[in-house]
Amino acid sequence: MVNFKDWFDDGDYYTGPPLTDEMVQNAEKELGYKLPKSYIELLRVKNGGSPALSCFPTKEPTGWAPDHVEVMCVYGIGGKNGIDAELGSSYLIGA
Repeated sequence: MVNFKDWFDDGDYYTGPPLTDEMVQNAEKELGYKLPKSYIELLRVKNGGSPALSCFPTKEPTGWAPDHVEVMCVYGIGGKNGIDAELGSSYLIGA
């Protein structure tokens, strides 16, 4: 198991309500997809947010950077920014 304790920064803009098993089950049902175990473990620490370290190295150019990709946020479950929200994953997949 990965230690996600210090993964997020202190901001709460992208953070949803405290995660419950019921929220996970409902999101999986709505999306028609079993969510990865590591994603659920991360959201149990903080239900969405911005990473403390946002740039991650890559071996291939990303289009705007020759050697890294930036992750601005991880969407949680529930709330206005959740993957199960009106403008969440289902909306983006269908776009």
